[in-house]
Amino acid sequence: MEMKVLITGGIGCIGLALAKKLKEKKINFICYDLPEKIIQLQSMGIKPPPFIAGSILDRTLLENSMKKVTHVIHLAAHLGVSRTEIQKKICLDVNIIGSKNVIETADAFGVSNFVNASSSEVYGRPNKKKITEEDATQGFSVYAVSKLASEELLKAQAQISPNGLVGYNLRLFNTFGPYQVAQFAIPKFLSAVKNKNKIIINGTGKQIRSYCYVDDTVEAILKCLIKKPKRNEIITLNIGNPNNQINLLNLAKKVVKLSKTNFKNIKVLGNFKNTDRIENREINYRVCSIDKAKKLINFKPKVSLEKGI
Repeated sequence: MEMKVLITGGIGCIGLALAKKLKEKKINFICYDLPEKIIQLQSMGIKPPPFIAGSILDRTLLENSMKKVTHVIHLAAHLGVSRTEIQKKICLDVNIIGSKNVIETADAFGVSNFVNASSSEVYGRPNKKKITEEDATQGFSVYAVSKLASEELLKAQAQISPNGLVGYNLRLFNTFGPYQVAQFAIPKFLSAVKNKNKIIINGTGKQIRSYCYVDDTVEAILKCLIKKPKRNEIITLNIGNPNNQINLLNLAKKVVKLSKTNFKNIKVLGNFKNTDRIENREINYRVCSIDKAKKLINFKPKVSLEKGI
């Protein structure tokens, strides 16, 4: 049977890069995303890839969209730790009920491989330098809770699936790239430099992350798409680039340097007062081990932080 891929959340940063790569490989696909996301893309003068406009909370539309689909890449989510804390109900509805809808519908239609985008947020405050998939997970934020729930929903469905549902839970570590919304660090800093606004860094600026360029994330997803696990098996993998670890202050300085401007307006707040962040929810160090992904899908991220920016 010819491969046909449904990408939920297909008009976001990862979805658009994925659609581009699938088109290059001549793999049949359709994006599924909110009407406002598609309108926003069109308003930028960008022609969207083939799409279905709708919400993953719409079970009927999902069922109509899943016909003849062989693979699902589930990217749709209510994103951002601070945003989801403000909008807890929306976060839980979209990320849990919506994911349940997508997973159950995919299984009902006999989808052969399901790739679920989870998040590094599920680790909370890690207790070691490089996090492995075996390390403890924590519901440190409502977003983390919702992502853990989506992982467990996929595993639970595979466990009872008469069709032998298989797939992956991919814990993504700080993916960045074109069309990413400016609530995330790199696009936020780039936007500030471009518009000559102040770069504001909440906390000390010493918070360390490992950033993975979207093309590398997409490469990992495609490898999972092709390498099918055993019947009723769900594999959990960290996907990120541990070579691109940097603290927030140095990241801001790097963005400024690469912009080749005279921009110097960086302010480190030193605290979280009057910001959309919560001090006791801040993660000070989060870098992934990708040894398991290297072994199972030969994942080797290639794009440096500098090149990605």
